[in-house]
Amino acid sequence: MSCCCSLPTWAIVIGVLQCLGCFAATVYIAFVMIQIAFIQNTEIIMLQMSSILVFVLIALAFTITMIVGVMKKRYRLISPYLWFCLIAIILYVILQVVAMVILITTLDDVPTHHIVIYVLRSAASVCIQLLFMFPSYRVYKRYRAEAMGPVTGLQEVYATAPIVYQNAYGSEKTHF
Repeated sequence: MSCCCSLPTWAIVIGVLQCLGCFAATVYIAFVMIQIAFIQNTEIIMLQMSSILVFVLIALAFTITMIVGVMKKRYRLISPYLWFCLIAIILYVILQVVAMVILITTLDDVPTHHIVIYVLRSAASVCIQLLFMFPSYRVYKRYRAEAMGPVTGLQEVYATAPIVYQNAYGSEKTHF
């Protein structure tokens, strides 16, 4: 349990902060795209900026569905956000590994401390992303457990099933 707020409150606060970040990123990217539009031969940069803009808008949509899911206690609205976060983290790790390989292979004299700083920064970024995702995941698990009801495992099936056995005389009896 958290110290001053409940997990749903933390999930909503983090979601609102992510929405504000997505909105700020959208405004910034649109501003940069407008500035770049006046420069010639910038089609590749515009394509990259527009793909980043699409990613940010998708993140905004999933974050809004997560906030709605937490507020309405619907775990199915939280799960797309969690999957999106996991996919984004995996793609980020792959991007960082590829960038590290390119950095090491293209530059001859890369100081070791630069590589260590790069790896530590990337690991810290992944940890922060997972930390921000954690309250939403815990709320998802709680709401899903509430919606599913009690777990019916094999032990409960065996405990509630009638037992049929034969007594010494050969007749069957049922015991509940």
